[in-house]
Amino acid sequence: MNREKKLTFLITAYNAEMYIGKMLTTLLSQTNNSFDVIVCNDGSTDGTTRVVNSFVSRFQEKGVSLLLLDKDNGGVSSAINKMLPLIHTDYFVPCDCDDWYDLNVVEQFYNLLDGIKSFSLASMSVRFYYENGEIKRTASFTTNDTKSPLFNRFVYADKIPCYSGIFIYNFKDFLEYNGTNQIFESRYGQNWQLILPMVRNTNIVLLKNCFYNVLSRKNSLSHKTTSFSDEYNRLVGYCDILSNVLTKLGAEDIRDERIRFYNRLICNICFKEKKRNLFLKHYNFAAKSFRLLIKKIIMVLMIWKK
Repeated sequence: MNREKKLTFLITAYNAEMYIGKMLTTLLSQTNNSFDVIVCNDGSTDGTTRVVNSFVSRFQEKGVSLLLLDKDNGGVSSAINKMLPLIHTDYFVPCDCDDWYDLNVVEQFYNLLDGIKSFSLASMSVRFYYENGEIKRTASFTTNDTKSPLFNRFVYADKIPCYSGIFIYNFKDFLEYNGTNQIFESRYGQNWQLILPMVRNTNIVLLKNCFYNVLSRKNSLSHKTTSFSDEYNRLVGYCDILSNVLTKLGAEDIRDERIRFYNRLICNICFKEKKRNLFLKHYNFAAKSFRLLIKKIIMVLMIWKK
C-alpha cells in the first residue's frame, strides 16, 4: 500500500562506526518503507560518516530518504536541535545509533494510526540484551500508565521507562507544547527536554509488544567507572535542564524542590571527595537536613584548620 510518509527517525551518532550499521540495516529492512531517516554525525572521529554514506543509495532504492548532517561535537541535545527543523512528517522518533528496531515497527506504527487516526505521544516496549545475545530484561509502560498523569513521575524519575527510541512524537503537538522546534542544550538528560512538555499536556498511547532493542555493552558509558567530575557535571546538568524546562512549563514549585534535591546530591559527592568550596557553593541551594548540616560543619572546620 502506498501511503504518505508520516514518520521520521532521528539518529544521533558519535563514533558509531561499529554500531550504526545495525540500526540502519533494521530500518532498511522494514516491512513498510513509508518513513524518512535523518542522521546527525556529532563530530565523530572514526568512520561513522563513511558507514552512513554507504547506506544512502540503498535507502534511495527503497524510496526512503536518508539525510546525513555533520556538525562539531556538542552532545545529543545539540544534534537533535540540528535535526528538528528538517522534519517534514507528522511524527518523529529520536533513537540511539547503537540500538536497533524490530523489522515491523513502522508497519505497527501505521496500524496504530489506522486504529486511532492521531495521537500526541506513543511509546513501545524495549528489550535489553547481554552481549551473548540473551535477553537481560524488558521495560514498558502499562495500560494503567495511559490513564494517569505521568508528568510528576517523569520529573521524579519514578521507575519509569525513559529511553531514546521508544517514544513517537506528534511533531505539530510537540511544537505547540514545547513552544519552539529547539530544546534546551545539555549533554545530559536530553529525553527530559523532549518528553516533559508532552506529558505535561497529554497522555501516552501504547504500541503493543516490544519493537526497540538495546545492547548492554560492558564498555558503554553506563558501565564505565564514573569520575567525580563526570558525576558532578551530570547532576549540575540535571539542575540546569529542570530549571529551564520546568520554568517554561510553569511548574516552579516542582522545579524548586527538584533543584534542592539535586544540590543535596551534589553536596554529598563533594563531601565524599573533600571539595570544600563546591560543597559550600551548593549547600545554599540544597534541601536541608541534620545530616547535611553536620557535613557542612565538618567542611567549615576543615577550612578553619588550614
